[in-house]
Amino acid sequence: MGLMSLFGTKKVIENVASAVSGAVGENGLIDNAFFTDQEKAQMGLEAGKLWLDVQKVLAGENSLRSITRRVIAWAFVAEFLLALNVCLVCVLFWPNKVDPVISVISAFQLGWIVLTIVAFYFGTYGIGQLISGKKK
Repeated sequence: MGLMSLFGTKKVIENVASAVSGAVGENGLIDNAFFTDQEKAQMGLEAGKLWLDVQKVLAGENSLRSITRRVIAWAFVAEFLLALNVCLVCVLFWPNKVDPVISVISAFQLGWIVLTIVAFYFGTYGIGQLISGKKK
């Protein structure tokens, strides 16, 4: 008991020993300090499954909110296509009037807006079709 009494009572020594073994053991502090490639792969797989589950829910959504998003998305795409057609008409009939139309399209960043809408809104619909296996 001589050397052990230096560290305190038997209960204190047992608590310290259990804390050390808990830190060193599986799922302990030291194990959780490192993120292995296997853990990264497992996390990526779980994140992919979660993303697909979210896409399944979003693909089947038919609420007023979804309809509103659909109308807004189509309005932006229609506006972009209209601007594109105006540019085409200007190029064909009034080549000197193209620059103002192109500057308006550039100022409003319509290309990036439409690309984002197509990727995130219409892309979600396409993913929903792939997941459910529906073909028209």
